[in-house]
Amino acid sequence: MFGWWRRRRQLQLSIGPIQTRPLKGTLAMNTLALLDNQHCPLAIQAVDAAGNPTALPAGSVTWTTSNSAVAAVTPSADGMTCDVAAVGPLGTAQIGVSVIVSPTVTLTGALAVTVGASAAASIQVVPGTPVNK
Repeated sequence: MFGWWRRRRQLQLSIGPIQTRPLKGTLAMNTLALLDNQHCPLAIQAVDAAGNPTALPAGSVTWTTSNSAVAAVTPSADGMTCDVAAVGPLGTAQIGVSVIVSPTVTLTGALAVTVGASAAASIQVVPGTPVNK
């Protein structure tokens, strides 16, 4: 008896106006560094087995974040683009996108996001522990 399986193909994420190059394999993993006060537009581009850009088949698009406390995603109405924004705390998150083309074909892509501290905006006076004279 034959079982059902899902063929996975490669999907590429574009960061802003820059086209990123996917890694070989079924999951294209790229990286993006954001400061805690920034956001960045993302777009998807299908690539063939050799990594060449190709037309994206119609399908249901889903964007996700692995850590919503660090990075939030706001997909566009058609799902072809998304805005990723630093939420506040420093850390890492993986932004994922999948396009279900048919019951047996799902295209996937991912982007590793690291959120770092922005420039100092103010200073604080931090007291130490009081001691007797």
